[in-house]
Amino acid sequence: MKVIDKLYEIGETFDYTEATQCAGGLKVGFFIKARKAHEALSEAEDKVSYSREKGTELQELISMANKAESQQLVGDIEGAHDSILKASEIYKKQTSTVVRLFVAPYIATRFFLYVEQLKHAIRSESSSEVVNLRKPTYEAGKAAVRNSTKYAPYRTKVLRLMGLYSWIIGKQGNALKWWGRTIEEGERLGARPDLSRTYFEVGKRLLEPQSKYEELNGIEAKGYLDKAEILFEEMGLERDIDDLDRLKADYGL
Repeated sequence: MKVIDKLYEIGETFDYTEATQCAGGLKVGFFIKARKAHEALSEAEDKVSYSREKGTELQELISMANKAESQQLVGDIEGAHDSILKASEIYKKQTSTVVRLFVAPYIATRFFLYVEQLKHAIRSESSSEVVNLRKPTYEAGKAAVRNSTKYAPYRTKVLRLMGLYSWIIGKQGNALKWWGRTIEEGERLGARPDLSRTYFEVGKRLLEPQSKYEELNGIEAKGYLDKAEILFEEMGLERDIDDLDRLKADYGL
């Protein structure tokens, strides 16, 4: 937040649009990482308007992707779908030489939304929708992983989502391999929000009655939940702490 405030100050003092644009993008990203969904959505909507007024299409692409993820987090599924479609229209006009950091938010968010749609279809036992979603979700994941090899900020998140995708389609062994990579990269990069959520996801999935596995890298479910709890509390991630408390209550932990 200190960096964001300084960028806003530079933008206002020197009438420097790019600094203001960058500050806004970082602020939305901060709220998304903290899962402060309503704050993220409000900020993202402001940044979409600002991008259209003073920015470029690439800056609008980032803002629309952030808006889509924020809408998904607040439960506005239709809005998220609409926003990612609008972002897709911008993305399709770009050339292959576009710097990866400009397209990373869109590519990662598209994958995130596909995974959320697939999760909903599986819960709803809509077999036709599951069949229709599996391939595009996988293709979106491959694109996100490929982009993340050259741009690290989204790498831990994307690898975690690949693990989740594998798990929900029944490929638990592959999921654990992806999560093993996620943890390795998250710890190496110090990507604590996504690392903590990976710990939580692994612990949660290992507890499931249908889980074929009891541990990952020699650590059982409770060990991962304990790791997640430490990081959640250190970062003050209230929504994640609530999710963890509910999971513990469900399993009597």
